[in-house]
Amino acid sequence: MKQIYCSGTPSAIGSQHGQAAKVEIDRGLGFYRELFQNTSGLSWPEVCDVAAKFEPVLQKGWPQYCEEMRGRLARQLLSLRSLSSL
Repeated sequence: MKQIYCSGTPSAIGSQHGQAAKVEIDRGLGFYRELFQNTSGLSWPEVCDVAAKFEPVLQKGWPQYCEEMRGRLARQLLSLRSLSSL
């Protein structure tokens, strides 16, 4: 199992993690895109739209994790909706 050691602010941790695990994150997103398409019939943009409804809940309850996810996504050029979908 890959181990990644990160430190700093939530945003810095997310950025470090996004850089170190880019291949794994891309692979995971690809898997879930296909899984959701095959099991729900929803396209990835539709899945992301559903996930977007939960972003305010995540932001209110766990703002540090949302900041970390945004840092992770900045390295990947992805949206928070994509990661929230997972």
